[in-house]
Amino acid sequence: MGEGPLTSTAEEGAASAGDASETTAKPAPLQTGGNTITNRIAEGLNKGTGENLPKREWGRALEALKRDNGLRNDVHGQIMTNGDFVVNGETIGNIADYIP
Repeated sequence: MGEGPLTSTAEEGAASAGDASETTAKPAPLQTGGNTITNRIAEGLNKGTGENLPKREWGRALEALKRDNGLRNDVHGQIMTNGDFVVNGETIGNIADYIP
């Protein structure tokens, strides 16, 4: 009886690891263009990064990322589910790294 849960857990762990690597390999865009982090974008970032922040904190983090990388505030790239900020196909940085 003790072996059943261990076997199930190992199988579930293997399936989860495969799912996680697929998600990590191909993050989906949450936003393309635009100039406002909405509640929907903040929820997507929270889910994708494991954080629990309001939209304003995500906005401040994005402003800091742009500032540190010499980008103007009016540069509009893609915000990906894992927090990456992409401009013209190039990942500039991860917004989560700039959470205050």
